Amino acid sequence: MEPVVLITSALAAGAGAAAQDVASAAALDAYSSLRDSVRRLFTGRRDAEEALEQHESDPETWQDALAAALTDAGAAEDDHALAAARDLFQLLGRDPDAASERPMVDLRNAKGVMVGDRNVQNNTFS
Repeated sequence: MEPVVLITSALAAGAGAAAQDVASAAALDAYSSLRDSVRRLFTGRRDAEEALEQHESDPETWQDALAAALTDAGAAEDDHALAAARDLFQLLGRDPDAASERPMVDLRNAKGVMVGDRNVQNNTFS
């Protein structure tokens, strides 16, 4: 996975896990550490800081703006941010290298669907 994609994907995964209250305390700490690393890279760049803040609540809309800001800030060479992103993926139980290889799934109008690994679901439809 490309370094900037790794960071943006980890930020999106961390925000999603935090919003759903499904992350461990260690994962939340790793997410916070990653955000702090990115904020440090964006110091003094209001547009980049805004992209980071907005990406947390709407990753799809802000993905490109955040990726551009990370590229401009040299995040691909920032060892601390890259390590924090990998740590977060590990704590969330995800493989960062496999994340971009998964197919897109269209779930519009679907019923009783779970997406993810190692899930168990029992449905009864009437």
